Amino acid sequence: IVFFTLDFFVFSSRQISFAKECGHNYHALCVASAFQIQQLCPLCRTAVSDGTCMEVVAEINSSSG
Repeated sequence: IVFFTLDFFVFSSRQISFAKECGHNYHALCVASAFQIQQLCPLCRTAVSDGTCMEVVAEINSSSG
């Protein structure tokens, strides 16, 4: 069993990523770490697609520059 600590602070809209399969919002860097271990929403455990994972990576890349 893998446990994650996720932050639930208020983010600017550029820092938010979401699991479109379930609609839960996360800080992009935090959820990217979780998705590297398993492609499940850390909150509800819904399976997350490769496309969603790639969108998180794109969000991180666009906000870092």
